[in-house]
Amino acid sequence: MTYAVRFPSVKARHPQPYAHDWSALRQRLLQHEERSDKYAGDLYSPVTYAEGTTRGNANILTVNALVIDLDGEALETALPKLTDLEWVAYTTYSHSDTDPHWHLVLPLEHPVPADEWEAVWSHTHQRLGLVGDPACKDPARIFFLPQHAPNAVWRVLYGDGRLLKPIRGTIQHRPKRKPSERKPIRVEPESWWLIEPDMSAYKGLAYNEQLDMLRRRLQNIAV
Repeated sequence: MTYAVRFPSVKARHPQPYAHDWSALRQRLLQHEERSDKYAGDLYSPVTYAEGTTRGNANILTVNALVIDLDGEALETALPKLTDLEWVAYTTYSHSDTDPHWHLVLPLEHPVPADEWEAVWSHTHQRLGLVGDPACKDPARIFFLPQHAPNAVWRVLYGDGRLLKPIRGTIQHRPKRKPSERKPIRVEPESWWLIEPDMSAYKGLAYNEQLDMLRRRLQNIAV
């Protein structure tokens, strides 16, 4: 099975086989290419797609490596937390000495089913104490391969060690109410809107009290 797929552009829909294991992907991530146009570069995703499908969360079978976007956080802050782990880190196209931007890639001990990835992503960030871009938790997220602008500062670092063991945390979702548990909404007849309202009930009340009374009344009206 494919370990990572490639997309020739950000608009590409069809994943192409790119690496069959971590060793092959690691070798590619260690190569930083110079490019005058960021969007001319290839992108990758360390996932396995169902055969014959297009880009999208629903078509991913497993996530095989964790990619952490460390924009706004220097990699040096993260290094002590990576002791004994296998990883590759490379600067992104926006990186500079005064504004560091890194992608940190950690191979997983075993593939994670796509429907469990959000829980693993969140728990792993918490375990390692890293602050990554939450937009990257999407299994179908794609990342530019290591590249830099002409004359730009760039770096590639790596560590050798054990593969990261993925642990599924718990994500708190707000429970959905059953139809029978939902509060019924009273709908006023259309003629109600044409009747001049009686404002006597608000007389003598402070402004905030008037707003509170009006808010409670509107909660019972469907709009």
